[in-house]
Amino acid sequence: ESLTGRSNNISIKSFISQFDRGFPLVNKLGIFSQMFFPSFDFNLLLQKRNPFSDYIRHQSRDVIAHTNGWSEYIGNKSDEARLVRHYENEFKMQPPRHDISSELQKFAKEMNQSRKRIFFFESPMSPEVLAAERKGFPQRDMYLARLYSSLKSLGACHISISGRFKTYDGDHMISSEAKRFSKLLGEKIRNQDCEK
Repeated sequence: ESLTGRSNNISIKSFISQFDRGFPLVNKLGIFSQMFFPSFDFNLLLQKRNPFSDYIRHQSRDVIAHTNGWSEYIGNKSDEARLVRHYENEFKMQPPRHDISSELQKFAKEMNQSRKRIFFFESPMSPEVLAAERKGFPQRDMYLARLYSSLKSLGACHISISGRFKTYDGDHMISSEAKRFSKLLGEKIRNQDCEK
């Protein structure tokens, strides 16, 4: 969904353009302040637009907003088909935009030239949500294959993690699964286990 043209979505293009402007720090301060003052927008005080400003708003009691940016789901309700209609409609109405892909490729090239390594991966989702994405945007797999190939040719490392990870809404992992996935991801990054 981050590759689509959705206006209120976290834009990859926006994130990349603001990468070196201190926004990771602003993001962490904003998340920290939201934990104690939910109705206060820290970013407005600084008159800055934080691309993550909506990330932790309107969270339920089943979610813990950590200062490192992780929105941890600790509830026990799970409906893995909940977002199926949303994603099917989202991809029909606004398919992935090529200018965002171009920005990613430009970013990968710049990082490679400055000897920084980029690792990228696809987050787990339920089979129902994956099917909805493919139904809404039949070119999905071909689009991602081209993007991945391009990023790899620019020095980025594609991490592939197979297996099923339980989500609570089809798109976001429950706490224990997020920890399991993060451990596997960390091991693959540490071992430079890049997909060929």
